[in-house]
Amino acid sequence: IYTISESTDTTMTIQIESGTGIWWQFKFIKEGPTPSSFLVGDWKVANEAGSLGVGPEAGNMEWYSNTVDDVITRQCFFNDIYHFDANGSFQNKFGSDNKTWIENWQDNKGDRCATPVAPHNGPSGATWQYDSTSQTITLNGKGSYLGLPKVNNSEELTSPSAAPESIIYTISESTDTTMTIQIEAGTGIWWQFKFTKVVQ
Repeated sequence: IYTISESTDTTMTIQIESGTGIWWQFKFIKEGPTPSSFLVGDWKVANEAGSLGVGPEAGNMEWYSNTVDDVITRQCFFNDIYHFDANGSFQNKFGSDNKTWIENWQDNKGDRCATPVAPHNGPSGATWQYDSTSQTITLNGKGSYLGLPKVNNSEELTSPSAAPESIIYTISESTDTTMTIQIEAGTGIWWQFKFTKVVQ
């Protein structure tokens, strides 16, 4: 039988009397994944109805949420990969056909599956940061995004050239393999995206 004399989330001191008047003490340090390690790997927007949407408040999707039919017609979008590397780099990746869902504001050719439009075409040099206190993910790098490229902290883009240098997303729920993020894209415009981790 060991007695814990002190403990925190990452340290523990135990004591034990191994015979009358012979007291041993051991201090342990917890090792393991950092709080952000669950993010490392590939993620996709969940292949289901209601995995993305927008409304006037966080978590509210009364203005729009995707349907089962959208999952089929926009399969090129639901195949997109959001890659968080352990070295801190981030990249948007597209399928083997290099297609994603393009909206009219990006090239004035209508909404459809097509080749990604710069700068939202997986630029190199992007990075990610996770803040465990505020539960936020920050993407740094013009053209990097989670969910939809038009959504950022100040507006919904109407031109690719207006893409910001960084975007901050808030994690509202997460497990080892799922994550829901929210972002206010201008006052009272709240987008939500549900992601699932790609199991290798």
